[in-house]
Amino acid sequence: MATADETQSTPLRIYKLKASDDQIFQVDENVIEQLSTVKELRQTSNTGDAPIPLIAVSATMLEQVIEFYNHHKNESQAPAIGNDNGTNGNANEQKKFDSTSEWNLNFMKQFTVADGTLFEIITVANYLGAKSLLEVALKTIVGLASKDQQKTHALFDTSCGSPAQASSAPSSKKNSSDTAPSN
Repeated sequence: MATADETQSTPLRIYKLKASDDQIFQVDENVIEQLSTVKELRQTSNTGDAPIPLIAVSATMLEQVIEFYNHHKNESQAPAIGNDNGTNGNANEQKKFDSTSEWNLNFMKQFTVADGTLFEIITVANYLGAKSLLEVALKTIVGLASKDQQKTHALFDTSCGSPAQASSAPSSKKNSSDTAPSN
């Protein structure tokens, strides 16, 4: 088993990712390890040193994903469930990922519902298998929805505010018993 010093001194392999608009990004293997779709593509395709194509990800969004994971590369990206301290009892393990950190909250401020970028980053995170980024983005949506219901309904273009209101709202579907039989 490698010690922490040996692991840190080993140079990381650099991979190339090709965004949908043909822009190429060089990314170290720590970032690749956090993107399950890219990791799987790397393992199953024989691209050699050729860029891994990401046809569903724009350069703008890919750049944001890379920034997010470069910032968090020294943190454990394990899901938030499980052991409270984020480790398995080993004092040398990385610190636990905190989806509500100040940096994450500030990072997410650049994405909005109004311009569609919040939904775009959620879609990209889901496509790439970027679990930590997806967690942060979804918590952003929950935070927006819990602040002001009227604004939330306006943003998402909905009209019913509660399940009770939704069930009492008139249905746009006609029941088959409401229509006359046609001959």
